This record gives sequence, C-alpha cells and structure tokens, in this order.
Amino acid sequence: MNKTTLIIAFCLSFFYGHAQNTRDISGVIKDKTTNQPLLGASILIEGTSKGATTDINGTFKYTVQTNKAIKDIVLVVSYLGFKTQKIVLENKSFFEVLLEEDAEALGEVVITSSYGTQKLKQEVVGSIASIKTEDIIAEQPAITFDDLLEGQLAGVYIETNSRLGEETSINIRGQGSLTPLGANVVGTSTQPLIIVDGIILSEEVGIDGSNFFDVGTGNLSENILNPLARVGIQDIKSFDVLKDAAAVGLYGADAANGVILITTKAGRSGKPTFNAAIQSGISSPINQFQYLNGFQYQTILNAYNFNNGDFNNIQEWNGVDTDWFDLLNQAGTFNRYQVGVSGGSEKWKYRVNATYQVNNESQVNNEFKKLNTTLALDYKSKKFSGSIRFSPSISEKNDPNTLYAFSVAPTISIFDDDGSYTSFPTYGNPLAVANQNKKQAKTKAFLTSISGNYNILPNLKLTSLFGMDFSNKDEDRFFSGLNGSGQFNDGDLGRRIIRNRNTNRWNWSANLFYNTTFNGLHSFDALLGVEARQEKVDLSFARGDNFAILSSPQPITSATEQDYESDSNENTGRSLFSQLNYNYNKKYYLLVNARVDQSSAFGSDRNTALNAGVGASWNISSEEFFDPDGTSFIDFLRLRISYGTTGSSRIGSYRALGLYTVNENGYNGNDYANPT
Repeated sequence: MNKTTLIIAFCLSFFYGHAQNTRDISGVIKDKTTNQPLLGASILIEGTSKGATTDINGTFKYTVQTNKAIKDIVLVVSYLGFKTQKIVLENKSFFEVLLEEDAEALGEVVITSSYGTQKLKQEVVGSIASIKTEDIIAEQPAITFDDLLEGQLAGVYIETNSRLGEETSINIRGQGSLTPLGANVVGTSTQPLIIVDGIILSEEVGIDGSNFFDVGTGNLSENILNPLARVGIQDIKSFDVLKDAAAVGLYGADAANGVILITTKAGRSGKPTFNAAIQSGISSPINQFQYLNGFQYQTILNAYNFNNGDFNNIQEWNGVDTDWFDLLNQAGTFNRYQVGVSGGSEKWKYRVNATYQVNNESQVNNEFKKLNTTLALDYKSKKFSGSIRFSPSISEKNDPNTLYAFSVAPTISIFDDDGSYTSFPTYGNPLAVANQNKKQAKTKAFLTSISGNYNILPNLKLTSLFGMDFSNKDEDRFFSGLNGSGQFNDGDLGRRIIRNRNTNRWNWSANLFYNTTFNGLHSFDALLGVEARQEKVDLSFARGDNFAILSSPQPITSATEQDYESDSNENTGRSLFSQLNYNYNKKYYLLVNARVDQSSAFGSDRNTALNAGVGASWNISSEEFFDPDGTSFIDFLRLRISYGTTGSSRIGSYRALGLYTVNENGYNGNDYANPT
C-alpha cells in the first residue's frame, strides 16, 4: 500500500511540474507600404524553431505551448527583405503586423537564379556559395571583382592573371568541359556562365577553322580581355556561385562549368545621398630574381667556355653592367575616383554611380584604364514592379613592354656608340620595344536590362526580362622597324596589325511564379519559364608590312604588303524550364528542376538537349530533439544530397558542321579542300 501511494504521488508531482500553458493565437501579416498580405511569412517563438507560416491571405493560426508565463512569450515575425519584428504576447490572441522593407535584411537572402527566385540561407537546397561586397575589402587595386575572390569561396578555384585586365580562369569544383591536349580550344568555353542582373555576359572566344580569329597565344594573336572588366567593382552587391547539379539544373546546357550570378546595387528610399571617394596606392615587385651583374656573368661565361674547350670565346669583362630588369620594371601606381548619388520615395528608387580607375603596372609603359558608370532605376506598386539597369563602360589597355622579364646578358649596353638602341635580332632590344612599339586595346561596352513583375494574384506572379550585352573592341599593334621586333628576314621593316571585335548579345525570358502554404506546415512554389537568346560577333583583321616611316604607326594602306580578313560568329537558342520547391515545416526540403534547350550550335540533326536536377535537404538543427537546452555550440546543421545532369552549348557556332579549308593550286592547278 505504501509503495503504491509513493508511485501515485510521484506521477502527480511529475505532471504538475511539467504542466504547460497554452493559448490559440492568430493574425495577419502585411506589407506596410502596399498593405498587401505576405505569403510565407514566419512567426516563431523566440529562441526556438517552433511556429507557423502565413497562407495566401497572409493569415496564420498557432497554438502556443510553454512552461513559462504565457504573457511573456515573444513572437518573432520575419519575411524575405523586410525588417524583423518582435511582439510580446501579453494578453492578446489576434495580431495584425505590418512589416517594413529593409535592404539590410537582404543579406540573409541567397539569389538562387537569374529568374527572380531567392531563398533564405537555411532554405537553399542546392550548393550555392555567396559573398557580399561588404564581406571583402573592395578597396584593393583590382581590375575585376573576381580578382578579389581568390581563396574566398569553397570549391571555387580562381587563377588570376598577372597581366591586368586579361582573362581569369574560374573553375567551380573542377573543369566541366573537356579540352584537347596540346591544341587551342577554338570557340569552346571552359568558364562558368556569368549572368549580371539577368544579362548573360558574352565571352571572347575564337572561331572554328579560322587562322586569323582562333584566339591563339602567339605574339600576333588577339589580346583576350576579362568580360568582368565591364562591371564596376563598386557597383556589385552580391556574387553567388551555383555549384552542384541541383543548383545549376535550371540552366541546363549552359551550366557544365557552373553558374555565377552577379547582382548590382540598387537605390534606397529617402533623401538623395551623395558619396565620393579617392583611393591611391603603390605596388612593387617582390621576390625578384637575383640577376648576375656584368662581372659575375662574364666570369661564369668564361668558366663555361673553358670547360667546353671553347678558348676563343674567353674574354675579359667589357666593363658594361646593365640591369635590364630594373630598367623595365618600376613601382606601380593605382588610382580610383568614385562619385555617386542614390535616393527615392516609397515607389521609386534610383542610383547613379561613376568610377574611373587607372592602374600603372610595375612594367614600364604598361597601364590599364577604365571608366564604369551605372544607372539603376526601380519602381514598385501594389500590383507591378519593374527595374532598369544601364551600365556603359570604356576600358583601355596599353602594354607594349612585353619583354619586361626577358633574360638579357648584363654585358650588353642599352645604346650603341651612335646613341641608338643596341640591335637585338628577332625579339628586339627590350627597352626599345617598350618605348617604340605599340600594343593597345580599347573596348566600349554597355550592359542593359529592363524587367517587370506583375502580381496576377497574391501568390501568382508574371515576370519578364530583356537584357543586352554590347561591346566593341579595337586592338592596335605596332612593331617598329627601328628594333628587331619589326625587322624581318625578307628585308621588310615595320608591321602593324589592327583588329576589331564587335559583339551583340541579347536574351529574353518570361516566367510564371506560384507559391502557396497550406495547413501551416506545407510550403510549395513553382517556376515555369521560357527563354530566347542570340549572339553575333563580327571580326575584322588588317595587317601591313614594310613602311617608309618607321618611328610611329602609319596607315596600313601605306604599307608595301597588306592583308585584310573578316569573319563572323553567330548562334541562337531557345529554352523551356521549370522548377519545383517543397518544404515541410521548414525542416525537410525538396527541389526538382528541368530544362529543354535548343541551340543552333548543336546542329540540325540533334538540336535539343534535356537536362534536369533533383536535391533534398534536412535541417537537423530545426528538430526538437536537437539542442533542447540551448547549450550546443552548433548554430546550424543540415544534411544535403543532389543529383543531376548539365551540358555545354558554348562549343562554337560551327562545331557541329563539317568544316573544310579551301586551298588553291592543287592537283592539275585545281582548288582543293582539307577537313579543318
């Protein structure tokens, strides 16, 4: 009897000690500016992951259960891009909450595609690495934003180029496109697809079967520049890298090497805010090679000749001690000037910015200059929102000093006895090349996009975007006949090469986006869209050999020997894509996407490619069994898996065709052709 009494008493005390206070609460969450209901807003109990989400009407219902005094419970109300509010429960059961937009809150948001989709970090299923401008030191003497990201993003290997403004290699989880061994990759891109504010960025590549436009690596080849130079570093807001199959599946046949999404800055509501900045810096070479002086060089050379029995070439030091590296290199300088203004009202926002940058390289006479300007205009009302981005840019690269690291004997003087530069065959006197030759590339470009979003229903939205990337590059190379680089075996003196690359690319997309929440636990959204795109590149080449005037570049029409070439590269494509997202109670997430691509690059026999991706994730840290007492050092824990297929349509416009090179004077004097 006593034993039974003790057990009953223990049970009563246990349930009494753990009795919970409960209250049914409900409410509606709205946008304070438009008074429209917010679908998918989160209402959580502070300090926990327990709560509810709003439905299509912005309403929610939830039963609060707690061991504490229920009037002291705090509700945390949050929504993408809005300021989070905290509300004490007190004695209320119904809540109407008006949330204000907050540009700073967007730091928690990850851009998942260029089609207007975005998620909170904890809701992203695919593998996406994101970095904001404020996360890095943007005030560095970099030409392009990717120069600042080396070692900053997991799974992204960035190999910067020591030559300012030239192409950078970006590998996302390794290279996704095969390249031939020991051969030039003509027309094929091994770089990620880069999209700036919905604009597909064009890349400078060569043309299949062309000897003049193959983008080789020789001294006469085209100088390939980094396309990101057309985007101002100070204008970039975020840089999102889509890495795995689930993340890039929405881009199908363009995503074999990953996708990079760049979002530029927008204006902020309020009075006009002006900003201006000036930055300057100095750079100099480090860990330089230690070259021999004239006496040391002659001593070692004599020892070499002696050991080889070449006694006739053993000579005394001539007293010349030329430090060629010091003559061709110097301390570099960096200057950047920026001015801008932003502001707006509840409906309109604007931002205007201009940045001028000059990098004088450590190599004498080499420099890179660029001017980036941008206009951002945004509008938002109850039913409609739209934006315009217009970013013109001008860049100029001068690098005639191509032999700055060329090993030259220190016993050779700079000048001959008559005061002219000492003659060097083939390459030319390095200092003469730097001062007498010309190697210049000027690019004028603009990126522009216009987009609109219309809310057909509170949970159904239609969006459309048109983007254009235009650039015109003029390249001028002059090999002076006064030095060895412009002195040829056939007696010709002087050479000039002029190239032009004119690129026009546009893309258009239209999408339907639907999202809903039901029973407070199930959230679902779907994207269905179409896209069309076209790129055309016109190239020209002009070369002149043997000029009468050697001291400065002359018109090619004045050369004794002239050569003119032209070619073009054009491709078009269209796509249909869709994506589905589902999550249960913000713990279990599922992502499915698919895309059908048709491209002129594929050929007429098989011009369609189907790619798809699927991913799932489990937010373990949202489970009730995870860290119930709040003492764990782990803030967020997730398990993720994905699978999918991608492809590459950036393989050159004519790779699917049988290309032949036609030659003259073949058998019996007839023309003949060989496969290219």
